Amino acid sequence: MSLGNQQVAVECDNCGKNSGTVEAGGARRCVDCGQFSEKADQYCVEHDFDYEVRGCCPICRERQRVEAERQHMMTRDRRVEPY
Repeated sequence: MSLGNQQVAVECDNCGKNSGTVEAGGARRCVDCGQFSEKADQYCVEHDFDYEVRGCCPICRERQRVEAERQHMMTRDRRVEPY
């Protein structure tokens, strides 16, 4: 049983920072041109966003913040935190 192709961030010589797939043995291939590529740091495949300045993708960070707030609101003690 296979989970399908895992999308990872790659640094391709032809395409630059792009999404890629992991082959057997851990090799990475660029999705666009099929060339073997190196792992790319500071690139979000899901949002196609290069975040060289910050430590993580701002869209993913905001989604995590909203999810944490939602979880807090669902599990809070309403007697201590009424609002």
